[in-house]
Amino acid sequence: MVKKKKALMTKSEFARETGVTKGRISQLIRDGTLQERKDGRLDFDKSIRRIKTHRDPSRPSKIIPENEEGEVADGFRRARTAKEVFKAKLTELEYKKETSASVDVKEIKGGIFELYRTLRDTFQNIPDRLAPVFAGETDIEKIRLMMKKEIDRANEDFWKGVETILGAKPISQFDFMGGPGRV
Repeated sequence: MVKKKKALMTKSEFARETGVTKGRISQLIRDGTLQERKDGRLDFDKSIRRIKTHRDPSRPSKIIPENEEGEVADGFRRARTAKEVFKAKLTELEYKKETSASVDVKEIKGGIFELYRTLRDTFQNIPDRLAPVFAGETDIEKIRLMMKKEIDRANEDFWKGVETILGAKPISQFDFMGGPGRV
């Protein structure tokens, strides 16, 4: 704990005033935490400020007075928390990147081919399936509604197939197909 303040002092004097060894002061100078003047002396106030800025508050300090440690510790904890949150988000992003990159392209292409073939066959079979029904029907609106119902069923089956291939439901047909006019 700091006992009194002097403007300039030697390493030995600074060590005595702060309650640490001269070796610890030399170590802080080598680490760049403290800056020694050309005449070998230390500016007391500047040195105390630099120690507050660079110290790890999780370790007890003999140099910084007890009533000032809380303020330093809070700032350090906030910085450490922000760093840990950033590392966690980065790890999550890397995980998502790795898991999405492990999709088997051949399997997806095969699934899309089968899905398209099923959709094509469904549309090609609509006339054969509805021709006998339409033969006796004279109401154009009923014919239109029956055709629409068959086309809607084929589209619904297609999107269920897309869901199965992707392993998740697309947000919308618009998003999956890549823009307007492609749905």
